[in-house]
Parts: sequence; C-alpha cells; structure tokens
Amino acid sequence: MWITSLSDRLLIGILKDFSSTGIYSIGYKLGQSMSIFSESIFKVYKPIMFSMFAEDREDAVKKLERFLPSFFFAIYWVAFLIALFSREAIVILTDKNFHEAYKIVPVVVFAYLFQSLYKPFMTVISYYKKTWIFFAGSIIQASSNLILNLIFIPIFDRIAAAWTTFLSYFIMLIWFFIWSQKIEKIKVDWLKILKIIAVSVIPFSFYYLFIHFYTLSFILTIITKIILILISFSLSYFFKLVDLPVKKK
Repeated sequence: MWITSLSDRLLIGILKDFSSTGIYSIGYKLGQSMSIFSESIFKVYKPIMFSMFAEDREDAVKKLERFLPSFFFAIYWVAFLIALFSREAIVILTDKNFHEAYKIVPVVVFAYLFQSLYKPFMTVISYYKKTWIFFAGSIIQASSNLILNLIFIPIFDRIAAAWTTFLSYFIMLIWFFIWSQKIEKIKVDWLKILKIIAVSVIPFSFYYLFIHFYTLSFILTIITKIILILISFSLSYFFKLVDLPVKKK
C-alpha cells in the first residue's frame, strides 16, 4: 500500500522536481477522498456479508448479486461527481499555482473506484480464508505500480503517476474478481452497470462536445453541470437503474 499510494510522490520529486509533487499530492488527495465513502460502507457491510454466508450461503450469494448494482451506482456517482467538480473544487480551495492539480483528480478518483469495486470480491475471499491471494495480489499491484512509475514518470511527469495508480488498482480488481469467482460464483448484472455508466456519459458527452468550448462563467458552469446531473438521475430512475425504497400502503 505504501508503494502504491506514496512512492509515486517520492519518485516524482526525485525524477522530476518537488514542486510537481505538491501539485500531484493535492490532486491525489481530492481523488482519494472517495475511498472514505466505500470504506464506510464496508465497515458495516463486511460483517453483514460474513453473517449472511455463515447463515445461508446460497441466499447470501443472491443477496450479494442484488447488492452489487446498487453499490456500483452509489460509488460510481460519488467518483463521477468528484471528477466532474474537481476543477471548481481546486480553484476554490487552493492557490492559483496549484490549479493544474485538477487534471490529476479524475484519473485518481476512478483508480479508487476500482479499489472500491473489489471490496465485495475481497470480502468473499476473506470469508473463505484464502489470505495468500491478498499477499500475491499486493505484490503484483505494488510491483506493477513501481515499474510503470520508473518507466513513465521521467517522460510524462505527474500525470504518469496518476495513470499508473489507475492501472495498478484495475489489475487488483481483475485479480480479486477472478479468484472470488473461482471460490464462489457470483453473477454480475453487467448490462445494468453499463446502463448506469451510459446515463452519465451521454449527457456529459454533449456538454464536453458542444457547451464546454464556450467561455462560461464559473457559476454558469456549475449550474450547467448540476442540470445535467439531474437529467442523468432522472434517466436512472426512468430506466430503473436504482431501486428507491417506496413505502406501500
């Protein structure tokens, strides 16, 4: 974890310069903030999962399969919103010398989205006490992160460190997913997940293709993004991509 989350800043300072490290650190911290959300969910849900599997394994698998799309919807939108408003947040919170940090945020925040997504599969592996998988996965993640940083930071500077973090967490997600499926087959509703991504990407593709090129004021930019978020949430509800609790009479 130290190699994955801290060595990149040390390497940026050594291989490039430490002023670049400061910009990278601000962008990284904002992107990393989404992990607080997923960590808080699994502080509660992990013992619930253990209890479900101990009580009725087949029923627990079905409940987990129903949980995954809702979990993805929640953490995907947290990541998406942090990435979407990263520029505005950096401008408000930092000196102009650090405004370039907003370019780091979307890459890092989606790296931590991958970290959040592997938690359900990691919990399945943990329940069956296959701890060697964690050890091997950590070595793969850390070594890939370090090697890619050494290759690409001298060429592309701090943005390379963000992308290597992204790739290393993606590798870890694939690793945990493959092994958890071998231990306990869990059906993932990929179509629903793709629809969740689509209802966010399509409205904002329109924004970045047509509106983004116009010089909008700071406030108008925020208002435009909020309107598009409301459109995306409305589409999510219309296509039943999120199950809202409705009290029946």
